[in-house]
Amino acid sequence: MQSNLSREASPEAKRMRINSKHVAEGAATFQEVCAADVFVDKSLLIKEFWNSANKSLLISFPRRWGKSINLDMIKEFFSLKLNDQGQVDQATDKKSKDMFKALKISNNPEIMEKMGKYPVIYVDMKSIKCTKSSIAQEYLAEVVFGAFRQHKYLAISETLDEYQRKDVKQYIEGTNTNRPKITNGLMQLSEYLNKHHDTKVIVLVDEYDAGQNYAYRKSHDQNEAAEISEIFKLFYESTFKGNRFIERSLVTGIQRLAKDDVGSGMSNFDEHGITTDKFAKYYGFTQEEVNKLYEFMYSDDESLITKMADWYNGYQQGCNDSYVQVYCAWSIVKFLNTSRFEKYWAESGAMVLFDKIFSHPQIKHKIEELTKGKNIEFTLNKEITSAQFQKLKQMEENPHTIIDKSGEDLFFSYLLLTGYLTPSQVEYNSFKIPNHELELEFRDKLKSYYQNVYSLNIERVHKVTDALTMIMSSTDQQELKSLVKEQFYKNFKTLIDECRLTSELSDSNTGLFGNEDLVHSILNFISIQVLGIKFATEIYTHKIKADQSLGGKGRADIMLGSPEKGVIIEMKYTKGNKLNAEQLIANNKNTSKDALVQAKEYSNLITNLNDNTEDVMQIFLGLSVSSNRDVALAGEIHSSISSFDSVEFTD
Repeated sequence: MQSNLSREASPEAKRMRINSKHVAEGAATFQEVCAADVFVDKSLLIKEFWNSANKSLLISFPRRWGKSINLDMIKEFFSLKLNDQGQVDQATDKKSKDMFKALKISNNPEIMEKMGKYPVIYVDMKSIKCTKSSIAQEYLAEVVFGAFRQHKYLAISETLDEYQRKDVKQYIEGTNTNRPKITNGLMQLSEYLNKHHDTKVIVLVDEYDAGQNYAYRKSHDQNEAAEISEIFKLFYESTFKGNRFIERSLVTGIQRLAKDDVGSGMSNFDEHGITTDKFAKYYGFTQEEVNKLYEFMYSDDESLITKMADWYNGYQQGCNDSYVQVYCAWSIVKFLNTSRFEKYWAESGAMVLFDKIFSHPQIKHKIEELTKGKNIEFTLNKEITSAQFQKLKQMEENPHTIIDKSGEDLFFSYLLLTGYLTPSQVEYNSFKIPNHELELEFRDKLKSYYQNVYSLNIERVHKVTDALTMIMSSTDQQELKSLVKEQFYKNFKTLIDECRLTSELSDSNTGLFGNEDLVHSILNFISIQVLGIKFATEIYTHKIKADQSLGGKGRADIMLGSPEKGVIIEMKYTKGNKLNAEQLIANNKNTSKDALVQAKEYSNLITNLNDNTEDVMQIFLGLSVSSNRDVALAGEIHSSISSFDSVEFTD
């Protein structure tokens, strides 16, 4: 992945921009998207939706994946364009039809025949976010009333009976406020529309899971959260279960809620999302779509394509061997409009539940593995139940408790379903960070974690990182020796000396210093921030003996590499064991020398960086940290493979 975190406009992008047009960004409706200078045509989704074997679909993707615009497109295509008197609005109808005649769907005459022929019920549930059931019922009532107000002509329909017209008026006026009238509202509306038009209706629901998700996460009263869930359960059951007036229905959301939480009304829905591939190409941008956007807005120089892919591509949508790879649409749009490589999608939301759960050691360890570019394994929960939301909440509120395997699986499933992870194409139940944008988000969380929990001075962290960066770029032995001792060692020593555990992880806040895992974690965290290098940790490989023969296998702690240079760092932790301060310092120095010997046994990791091994400079560092935070360093710098002209130093 690219590691350039520039918050300025990319010079390459500035130079190659060939027009001032912009991709549709932040549009609320499909018409707004089509009116923009540039947009991506996803209109063939209409055909896929209509021809689906199951007439009822649930599609769940992360936020800003294009769900709402696609749903609005389907509404715009199928809906009758009527005024408040129930007559066709000729101008609106013509404008809509002309818009679709310019899109890909126009090449499908059997689908075009259905354009503008159906009464459509469209509701957006994202505003129903609260922790009180009485307020949730009021919000839901407004959604239902709004749906009726889209079809005011029903109040004067001569096809409806008088009591039905009266019922419509009460919904429009907002006087049908008891729970049964609210939860049965869309079912009643579909019946009245069907009777008036003598045509079955299409029902579209956006953000169906917003209300229940919010209540599960935010409510401190389980009874209230359960009551809110019950309101939605009754609503969805009434709307969809046995509703003979529905022709087609499409429901979208971020996550799949368990069927127990949405009732039997959606039990027969076909479910698609980030773990299936059928509709994947319509959510997010494919490589072909990104290429076309790039070609239109920039020159034919392809130097930015790879960098764009590193930053925003990488989502593998599907399962097993069937995948569609897509870009984060929101981030691509923002980049094309600004020419800046930034964290757009990550900063448009938050890693809910992340910060406090991060203090659990097994969670933190897996996050560190992810930031090193490794895959992690867990059993995926494809839907989240109300009981599981409660478990996540308990994990968040009780950072001292031990998380079992099911808790780990649940937390990382949550990250996957909300778009922070993606399946690995290599193995099933293996997952990774999709791209550099999200890698930076995880690194920021690590940075915040170390800063808050271990009282790390982030400025000092940056100094150690800068020292490693300079070490990787310098070619002069004496300069390297100075950088290692004066920059890397001294700043790392000061960083460790200032490190403290906060009361969040310990009953004492007096400076209790941790263990070997802590020291490894801190150095790993620093190393992954060095830009433009290969980084690996705990590499299982053969050791090389002093006579250059092959030895047994072991695990190298840290390797930083480029085609010109490799650095091996071995870490040790020295306990006090009743030694006085002077003895502990001496023991710590000896341990650092032992670590150096061990680092040199992994020299083959460096020679593998370049086919011409004569040109690879080797740096071996042995670090030892004692229980009283003393840091000892021993190292060697080898200018070439053949001469082994080394510079040795110890502190």
